[in-house]
Amino acid sequence: MPRIPPVVVMLLTATVVVFAILSFVALTHMASFGGGQVFDARFFGYGHAEALGFLEATGPVGRKEYLEVWQRLDTAFPILYFLSLSWVAAAIYGAAGAPILSARLAGVATVAPATIFDFGENAAVAVMLRLTPAEVTPDMVAAASRLTTVKWALAAAGFAAAGLGLARAAARSRRR
Repeated sequence: MPRIPPVVVMLLTATVVVFAILSFVALTHMASFGGGQVFDARFFGYGHAEALGFLEATGPVGRKEYLEVWQRLDTAFPILYFLSLSWVAAAIYGAAGAPILSARLAGVATVAPATIFDFGENAAVAVMLRLTPAEVTPDMVAAASRLTTVKWALAAAGFAAAGLGLARAAARSRRR
């Protein structure tokens, strides 16, 4: 088993901490405004009526907090996610027998797509948060919702690919 560099341990720790804050503190707090889950956590997307309901329920104070506090933290998360999980995926693919360069490229390819869509989602949600609910159009909501669902689908595909890599690595180690 390869030694995990201390910087990767720190990145993984920071990723888990930020994810926990976003998952437990932010989700619970934002739900207390009465609008339900934040856009980022709606795995299967959302429609215009749902988005307006959320924006109206959270009001100007909740929208400002979502934008200025939680979205800032959610900007750090995809960076941490990419840096730490691409290393983990590369290590998995290396243990499964891929050459070092191929493992590293595959690690990046496993994590980068979801990361890119997360940034896009954050930008689309930020646009909606800066507007009043009456100014938010169905097209804006549809675009943000697509980014959300694609982000989660790509994240799931990445975890599935890494899981297959783990299975191959385990099978490979049993043959030795």
